Amino acid sequence: MTQISQALGIAVLGGVFYTLAEHNGYVTAFRDVLWVLLALGMGTLLGLMNLIRLYK
Repeated sequence: MTQISQALGIAVLGGVFYTLAEHNGYVTAFRDVLWVLLALGMGTLLGLMNLIRLYK
């Protein structure tokens, strides 16, 4: 499951990056993809914090 998730994540974020790069350039696309990664990381953190709170 971990390998599938990693492969799909790379494929999806790569697709987003190259789509944005075609329209806005590589620097802007890189910045935007980093914001997406930050948002996903924050969502994961909030979900884990919620799970920890539920099982205390």
